[in-house]
Amino acid sequence: MIKDIVIVCISGRGGVSSPSGITNLRNRLRDTLQPLGIDPDRVFRRSWNKAGDDDPFGFPDTDDLKREIERRSNNLAYLAIIGHSYGGWAACRLSQRTSREPDFVGLLDPVFGPINVMGPGDSPRGKVILNWYQTNGIKETSGCPSTLLTCIVPGNGISCGYNKVPNATNIWESELKDWDGNVKRRDCGYPIPNEDRPLTHVNMDDNDYLHHQICDRIYKDVKKILLTIQDATFTTILLNTLK
Repeated sequence: MIKDIVIVCISGRGGVSSPSGITNLRNRLRDTLQPLGIDPDRVFRRSWNKAGDDDPFGFPDTDDLKREIERRSNNLAYLAIIGHSYGGWAACRLSQRTSREPDFVGLLDPVFGPINVMGPGDSPRGKVILNWYQTNGIKETSGCPSTLLTCIVPGNGISCGYNKVPNATNIWESELKDWDGNVKRRDCGYPIPNEDRPLTHVNMDDNDYLHHQICDRIYKDVKKILLTIQDATFTTILLNTLK
């Protein structure tokens, strides 16, 4: 097992007490990286604030998150941090505190506190930083036609994600998609036309297509590192043989 590769997936408010797309993403990353020999324990999910997971006025517990990373490795060869909503806020702050500059930071509709304003220490640090955001609303209703609970401030309101994260490539998404990028649809039943499913803040971390992009990027990153380690090991063995 390769012990120096760590990926942390940080859920937002309520991500522990209820089913979370971040948990599903963690599981997919474990499955994706298992063929490369990555210990599943080093791909883990954690709350943005373990003592106040559902508290909108809480603050990211980066001490806890940093300890969990260091418990798994004190000599990181690769670090990826992914977070949704308040978990995105935690990911940004955590990225400033890790011993290694994160190789990848993935933000899914990050929210920076109850008024969603970035403060000192909130800017992310990383070699590659991607921020996926949406502007549809907080959540959709069931049934047809569906309606949206809109943001207080479109594109940058509470529970709607921050769309101009500094140091990041900001990517707008509008529809819920499957693994292959096809728009998911709601079957409304005849004679009502079927509907495209909008991407909202609540289902952002359930977007299979974003999971696909994250898994693919991290798989390629990790495979490249392992090949580099393998080449270095072969070179060392060869040089020792020639002595």
